[in-house]
Amino acid sequence: GSDFDELQVDFDFVNPREEDFHGIKLFVKDLLDGEEWDASGVADLILEQSGAVGSVIKVVDQPDDLYGVVSALSFKRCTKSEGMRQLRRFILAKCPAGQRDHVEAALGGATALIVNERMFNVPQELAVPLMQGLFDEIRWSQDEKAGKDVPGGYNFTSFVFLSRFLKEAGSGEGGS
Repeated sequence: GSDFDELQVDFDFVNPREEDFHGIKLFVKDLLDGEEWDASGVADLILEQSGAVGSVIKVVDQPDDLYGVVSALSFKRCTKSEGMRQLRRFILAKCPAGQRDHVEAALGGATALIVNERMFNVPQELAVPLMQGLFDEIRWSQDEKAGKDVPGGYNFTSFVFLSRFLKEAGSGEGGS
């Protein structure tokens, strides 16, 4: 016998709703390595484009519990958002000096921040269909009239993924 019981869970990818605001904010608040920033504003941006691009992970028959969020936010379209400006500054501050001009130019163009956050215990196997679904939504939004009504649409040429990693003490390499 096994010391562990198996638990079957059916996950669902759905459009974010207003009542998901606090859960989305919790997922994005650590994007800047614990710095204080306007995570609420970014959560609002994710909700504003619900139905076009982005999903939240929920368990079937438990619509109030949020297990993850995935979305694409345009740096160019969201220039009025303090949260997106803070994310931009954070990315440029972490960027190697020799790459800063290139990255700054990309962030001023048709570049999207991919928000891909989920609870630690959500199976890794969900990552691929979640990303495929996001990029399907981006392609659909490029083709549909709804996507063209948004200034700049969702016609991205570059994507930024923020990722955390651990570095071995004393290795002298790596970062956040």
